[in-house]
Amino acid sequence: ITSLTGSQWLIMKPIRQLSEKRHLLLDKLLEDNELLAALYPLVDLLRKIWQCKDPKSCDELIEFARKLLFAINNKHGFAPAKTFATMLKRRKAGIICAGKYGYSSGQLEGANNKIKVLKRTAYGYRDFEYFSLKIKGVLPGKRFSPWDTMKRGYAVLKSGLWNTLPFPRNT
Repeated sequence: ITSLTGSQWLIMKPIRQLSEKRHLLLDKLLEDNELLAALYPLVDLLRKIWQCKDPKSCDELIEFARKLLFAINNKHGFAPAKTFATMLKRRKAGIICAGKYGYSSGQLEGANNKIKVLKRTAYGYRDFEYFSLKIKGVLPGKRFSPWDTMKRGYAVLKSGLWNTLPFPRNT
């Protein structure tokens, strides 16, 4: 059991990035576990699929991965391999488009995380209007914003546009 400590990082890292000691530990781990040794080639194959830009070669890699997964299921009786192969077929078009066009949900996940943090720190705000203004402040965006054209000292409320400065100034 002590040899399994930290083994998930051995499997996830590319072989070329492993030290000699870690490489020997990975070899021993694969030697001791037949199912893991059968699944290990999929790590590099899946990495290649996600980095593939050419739709045809990506399709070929996905089909090869599916055949490998079905073979592992047949030989070892490992049902999650069959489930994963079915999922790859169902999501093949999306995976190919992600590689071809470089789609990523990174910006969306980052925005959702900022809103969640704001929600935790904003516990007790009385109205949604103020909370939505805080969200707009946290996520200013890169495109045209109506807030950019507003003169300094004005506020937008449900009742309309209000000047918050005591004396109107030319800006």
